Amino acid sequence: MQFASSKSVRSGRAAGVGAEAAGLGCLILMLLSADVIVWAAEPRVDHIERLGTNQVTIHFDTDANRTYILQYLDDAVVGTNGMPSGRWSNLAVIPATPFNNHYVWPDQATSSFRIYRLAATP
Repeated sequence: MQFASSKSVRSGRAAGVGAEAAGLGCLILMLLSADVIVWAAEPRVDHIERLGTNQVTIHFDTDANRTYILQYLDDAVVGTNGMPSGRWSNLAVIPATPFNNHYVWPDQATSSFRIYRLAATP
């Protein structure tokens, strides 16, 4: 069985039971050893909200043992692939910690248009 979105899998055995066999609307995963499967979520900004007249707050979750980089783009040009392009600037670099966390990062609303993205290192 392969886990496409898993961050790390220690060598162990896992067996899945299909939803039809279990009579449930989901996949049941049974661990047959003491090994742990750790799921790594794709980095994403949960939401952005206005704070007063000249600030915004950017909300996002982090996984343990990953460094995150919050970036912004002010003057975006839409590329041929439909994605914004331009020079991204770092707003924050959040170092890896041994636990998951939720961040609310403030930013000045200096531009009428700004795009944010969140990246993570493994």
